[in-house]
Amino acid sequence: MLARPIALAVLIAFGAFPVAAPLAAQTAPPTVTCQGRDVMAALSAPDREALVAAEAATPNGQGNHWRATRGDQVIDLVGTFHLPDPRMEPVMQRLAPVIASSDRVYLEATRAEIADLQKAVGERPDMMILQGKTLSERLSEDDWAALSGALEARGIPGFMAAKMQPWYISVLLGIPPCAMAAMTSRPEGLDNRIEAAADADHVPTVALEPYDTIFKAFATFTTDEQIEMVRIALLTEAEAEDVMTTMTNLYFAERPALIWSLGEKLALDAPGVDKVLVSRDLDRLAEALVDKRNAAWAATLDKAQGKHLLVAVGAGHLPGPKGLLNLLAERGFALTRVEF
Repeated sequence: MLARPIALAVLIAFGAFPVAAPLAAQTAPPTVTCQGRDVMAALSAPDREALVAAEAATPNGQGNHWRATRGDQVIDLVGTFHLPDPRMEPVMQRLAPVIASSDRVYLEATRAEIADLQKAVGERPDMMILQGKTLSERLSEDDWAALSGALEARGIPGFMAAKMQPWYISVLLGIPPCAMAAMTSRPEGLDNRIEAAADADHVPTVALEPYDTIFKAFATFTTDEQIEMVRIALLTEAEAEDVMTTMTNLYFAERPALIWSLGEKLALDAPGVDKVLVSRDLDRLAEALVDKRNAAWAATLDKAQGKHLLVAVGAGHLPGPKGLLNLLAERGFALTRVEF
């Protein structure tokens, strides 16, 4: 049994590459109108205290902007959020001179990688299309009715959903309808705004990884495991707006480690799940989508040329013992938190 898609939504919005991009052609202009309740406020005092304690014990657990210095090289690391939000405006004002003074800007993916991804999906249907039986044939009648209805609310017709890779369906179910248009377009999140500013300032932008990295990571899960993701998604799909609202607020409060801790708790507390298996699968997701990528990025940045670099990656990649910040510290960089 795999962790419910709330964990996947956290990974996509705050950690991993925005894999919803292949559906861009089917969506409306990006807007976000989520007004969910605060999940943290609904927790018991002991549960909140436990999450805060876990955050405090996490290396570099707070902060969305850090500066790593080694010798005469400076790397500004910015934790991003992949959806548009008006609270980005003052952030961009503060980042503008940092971007303009950089020799190079590193991103999870640039516009070139997005274009390569969309081209590859067109040329290789198996990247997005489920081979063999469709989901409507693999799920029970009740599950399929629930799934098709949930996806219709997100602007995805049932006939399309039936043929999609189930891991992708799980990601979409973790994104509430209020955020779907923004997530499935070229979202004007912080990473995209940084790229646009770099282009305007004629600062070169570089992708940290190939366009298909996330697809390869999910390919390590079997089809049966992915379908189990979908089944669990249907049990908790109604909570997606509350979770997205809460996680977004925590992002602007600069608490990325708390986002992770809360996402893990919600996954483990889902009704009827096996906590041991969910914990195992959360570890698998984190390793495939975050830890391995962090290690590869740290190796790249360790050898990167230029006196001043800016690195913009999902905020979930920054904290923790295997976070990008700690990996750079292990390579001799001194870390300083900077105003976000």
